[in-house]
Amino acid sequence: TGAEVTCIAPTVAARLGLAPVAFGFMNAPAAGGFNLVPRHVLDVSVPHPSAAPLQAILLDVYEVDLNARGVEAVLGRDVLAACVLVYDL
Repeated sequence: TGAEVTCIAPTVAARLGLAPVAFGFMNAPAAGGFNLVPRHVLDVSVPHPSAAPLQAILLDVYEVDLNARGVEAVLGRDVLAACVLVYDL
């Protein structure tokens, strides 16, 4: 996506029952530009068929109104930095 950080829509934050831990400035052109937005902290794990998570990270997630774009969440480079992609033809 090109996003530096992971973002979730306010509807997702509400469904998860999240309360902001802080507020931060974010420049999100797709969501109206430079704004002060709520920041949440989530414990995120990537599931694996073996039942053991491959990776678990504590992640700052920013609440941005993405619903107008038809999107509920955007994975940022903060998540991708914890992953390894192996591509084999």
